[in-house]
Parts: sequence; C-alpha cells; structure tokens
Amino acid sequence: MVIGDVSGKGLPSALYMACVRSALHAHLEDGVDVRMLMSRLERHAQKAFRSDHFLTLFLGRLESQTGILTYCNAGHLPPVVLRPNGEAFELEATEPALNIIPWKDFRCHEYRILPGELVLLYTDGLTEAENPSGSSLAKSA
Repeated sequence: MVIGDVSGKGLPSALYMACVRSALHAHLEDGVDVRMLMSRLERHAQKAFRSDHFLTLFLGRLESQTGILTYCNAGHLPPVVLRPNGEAFELEATEPALNIIPWKDFRCHEYRILPGELVLLYTDGLTEAENPSGSSLAKSA
C-alpha cells in the first residue's frame, strides 16, 4: 500500500507525482522490499525533483496470512489504526520527506493488524478540508 503527496500545486506537482508513480511501478516489478524501494524512490526524487519540491510517502506491504504490515513513512501523515472498541492511535513516522536531505538507509517498522482493526491512510486534503464558509472541517468534527 502506498500514499504520498508532492509539495506545491498545479501541473509541476502533478508531473512529479506521475514520475514517482512510474518509478514505483517499475521497482515493484523488480520485487524489492519496502526499505529498498523507499531508498530507490529517494534516489529517484533527488535526480528528478527541483530542490524546492519534496514528497511525503507512506509505503507498506501487508502479509495477508499474518496481518503484519511492514512499512516506511517518509514524512507523510501517520496512518491511524482504529480498533473495534473505538480506540485510535497513529503508526509511527520513520524518516523525513523525500528530497529534503539525502537519505540512504530507511528504517522500517512492523505492526500486526488485528482482526477488526482498520488502517486509515490519508493526505492533508482531509485535514485541510473546509466547509463553504471557510471553517475547517477537521476542527468541527
């Protein structure tokens, strides 16, 4: 599973994201693990992005038999785990966003998703949403 967000708006940012998406698909076909994939995407961003653009990225692999989620989070908003009893908590962020500083060795974490738990991945579009009068929906929820 993957979710990311490129800094900025408009066509340049959309093109950067398309570039990252293509690189992601190419490296997934190589069958690399999460940590190696994140490192490869960091090198790709360093070559392809202007220095004033960066990419936040959550990248994870879920082992369906065990429920173990292995993930790296490069500066993206932390996923929220919702338990059946209503308890919620965030998964740990691991590293800075891509193309901020050269980063070679990403750390991965593991979390075992228990039966009935949900993992919510989201972007700042959710946290920055506004109603028609301009008030934040995140604060009113």
